[in-house]
Amino acid sequence: MASLKYRCLTPNVQVEEHLVAATQYFGHEGASFCYLNAGYVTNCLVGADEIYGWVIVPKGTGAGTDAAMWQSNASATDKVQVIVDRKAKFLVPLDAAITVANVGDALDIATPASNNGAVQTLDVGTTGDDVARIVGLGTSLKGGTTTDAIVKIFTWQADT
Repeated sequence: MASLKYRCLTPNVQVEEHLVAATQYFGHEGASFCYLNAGYVTNCLVGADEIYGWVIVPKGTGAGTDAAMWQSNASATDKVQVIVDRKAKFLVPLDAAITVANVGDALDIATPASNNGAVQTLDVGTTGDDVARIVGLGTSLKGGTTTDAIVKIFTWQADT
């Protein structure tokens, strides 16, 4: 099932349904940012320079067998719900601790480097792609830590 910790914090957001590219991995714990590639939802990896939205990760393993993630099938016929609301805020894991001085900073995707099911995190130290911006500290939420942040998508992918 989708993460109870890392999630969209904004109620009543705009959601769209999309087909998922073949054999995409979305972890149940971690961020779930995606982009569209040829009209199919694809997991954002290191180097992504825009985000289409946040995948609401389905329960279970999908076509995979690892309980830590959901995997789309090889025929690209699975569908997922994607949060595409420009006002949405998300709680995400980071690759390093932050303080109030980091609020306003831009972030890149830190992991995964390949579509291998690794937990998606955001990079505090590198800003080249600037896909998300910190708008709050994870410690402001129950269960949040210094390596969590409240973010908004900064660089949106155009509708395709």
